[in-house]
Amino acid sequence: MNTRSGVGYSRPKIVPEDADLTKAAEILNAGKKVAMLVGAGARGAALLLIEMAMLRRERCDCR
Repeated sequence: MNTRSGVGYSRPKIVPEDADLTKAAEILNAGKKVAMLVGAGARGAALLLIEMAMLRRERCDCR
């Protein structure tokens, strides 16, 4: 049985390929007006998302 709870269960860690991260960074950096739509897959990454948004804001003239 495939159970997602109980003693000994640990969530799998899904890590993107480096090439996928590079492509995502290129897309974000190329954009003039960028909107981030964040879903449940980013659970636990709030601080990283805020950091990314702040870095993005520093790079653009959108203030």
